[in-house]
Amino acid sequence: MTTEKLMQLALERAGMESIPSDSTISVPGENIKKLAFGIDMESWIVDRHVAPSGSTLVVGTAGNFVQSKRFGLLLDALALVESDVNIHLRIAGSGPLEQVLKSKASELPGSNIEVEFLGQVHDMRAFYDSCDLFTFPAKNESFVLVVLEALARGRPVIVGSDVGGCRELLQDRINGLVIESTTEAWAKSLTALYRVRTLLSSLQSGAEASDLSRYDIRSTRTALERLVNGKESGE
Repeated sequence: MTTEKLMQLALERAGMESIPSDSTISVPGENIKKLAFGIDMESWIVDRHVAPSGSTLVVGTAGNFVQSKRFGLLLDALALVESDVNIHLRIAGSGPLEQVLKSKASELPGSNIEVEFLGQVHDMRAFYDSCDLFTFPAKNESFVLVVLEALARGRPVIVGSDVGGCRELLQDRINGLVIESTTEAWAKSLTALYRVRTLLSSLQSGAEASDLSRYDIRSTRTALERLVNGKESGE
């Protein structure tokens, strides 16, 4: 891949036609390689816990409280679900929009929706284990680390946009859902997963069976070493 093709791909992902004049950086190049981001997969898949799957659908999300993460969109979607749909949203993170999001959460109608702000979470494995599924509403992301981590813990993921490698990690209706990023689509998807537990169970099984081997830190390190040493052409 050349730098020109790489830039065109970036513009398409961002929904733009040209590079902003104040942010142009051009370094001509050819034969650009792509390597997967890696985590210590062995430590992430060990001792997985069974999802809660109780009478309430426990939904997780995590990230910095900034506009691009679109946590407000997720809260707006919860306002649209019907009163017989019980959802507990657990949000890990903090940031400048924290008070705005807490205010919006406090205005949600009905007692069927519970929103829990956890602040900075140090044990993310336990966080994912406490949820039935993970949601990722962000519109901008360099790499979807939280999506990878959630899948490694056997939790299906709902995403509202193809950013940061989402479509490389997710198979729609296999280990997660790829939906339109609208409040209506989010509300519909969460409602379906609450009411059709066989769908939720199927996605959880798919998440547990996800082949994440290329994202193991050992694989990515080996690929990088081979690329640096000129032994592999790369992707």
